[in-house]
Amino acid sequence: MSVHTDARTLPAPGVAANAVSIAALVISLFAFLMAWIPFIGLVSWLAAPLGMALGIVALLLPGAKKAAITAIILSALAFGVCLMWWSAVDGTIRLQ
Repeated sequence: MSVHTDARTLPAPGVAANAVSIAALVISLFAFLMAWIPFIGLVSWLAAPLGMALGIVALLLPGAKKAAITAIILSALAFGVCLMWWSAVDGTIRLQ
């Protein structure tokens, strides 16, 4: 008894890496853009680590390295903007 696999039903190599890296890039870009908006940017506290985690996973998979690295950088920048807002709000609260 033999197992028959049809080549048309199997995904091409690197398709999973492309999908994960594109998802990481979209989430990271969303986090970076939302981080600049006061109070709405709180969403970035959740989206930035998620984009970074997906970017790291995509970096470990074969293929799509540029998008994964871009997602990691955008997530780090989004998290930095979140920290900037946090320190600005925290400094304002402490001054009163």
